[in-house]
Amino acid sequence: MLSRMALTRLKRSRASFIACFMTGVAVASGSEKAITVCELMGKLELGTKMMVRVRGSFEATSESIALIDSTCSKPFVTDSYRWPSGIALKSADSIKEEKVPYKTRDSFVKAVQRSELAGKRMRRLMATVSGIVITREKYDVVRHKGRPIGGNGYGHLSYFPAQLIVHEVSDIEELDW
Repeated sequence: MLSRMALTRLKRSRASFIACFMTGVAVASGSEKAITVCELMGKLELGTKMMVRVRGSFEATSESIALIDSTCSKPFVTDSYRWPSGIALKSADSIKEEKVPYKTRDSFVKAVQRSELAGKRMRRLMATVSGIVITREKYDVVRHKGRPIGGNGYGHLSYFPAQLIVHEVSDIEELDW
């Protein structure tokens, strides 16, 4: 006999699977092990739209919220521009251009608040974020004196190559720098 908690998780994962199937999004179950930001960067392609669980350094500032890892050896590259190894995070409630089969849970707001406090104490947060990651069909790279300096990404100043529409934030750890 399944516990009440196990039944609730099963119902949620079944509902998420059906909703993702109906919207054409690849599914990653909640019980699946999280991949790192670097592993995700290696899997990104133009027009990516898939459900993921990603673990990385959760950073929230007044200008952006992102999951990053500066140690990645395989960056996402378009038109010779090497994008930063990170993913802009966005609440499902604030997305108008993408339809998602869920609402962002309160854990996202709590993680943002906790990240801001951790930064004041010179600490960082590691977190696992689940949701739908998307990339553009086409990236336009801006050049200065022939060198690529940026593109039409996501987040503040279009800095990141991908955006994760957050469903939930979990497994938060506060670490020293």
